[in-house]
Amino acid sequence: MINHQSLSSSPPDTMKAIFALLVAAVATSSTLAACSKTQIRKWIKSCDHLSTDQQKCDSRTCHRALHWLTDPETRDCYVSVGLGPVSDLNKYVTLDEFCHASYKHE
Repeated sequence: MINHQSLSSSPPDTMKAIFALLVAAVATSSTLAACSKTQIRKWIKSCDHLSTDQQKCDSRTCHRALHWLTDPETRDCYVSVGLGPVSDLNKYVTLDEFCHASYKHE
């Protein structure tokens, strides 16, 4: 049986704690929803199937993927979902830098 009197007289600190837990749960679930092993693999494939760095830069799909693959949250996700060490993604940082440098010279 629920004691309605105890529910209505909850101390403010308890309510704050419950609210904080709810906010943390929502934030965590939205972060986890954005952290997708499948999506990261698609981004990687969109670049890796191309032969040269210039082709990768010229590909709109790969270039967009590079922005995600160099993002700190994506890099953290890559490790947390067990795809490998973050150093695996360093080649995409280098490629992104190359692409942006080559566009500056055109």
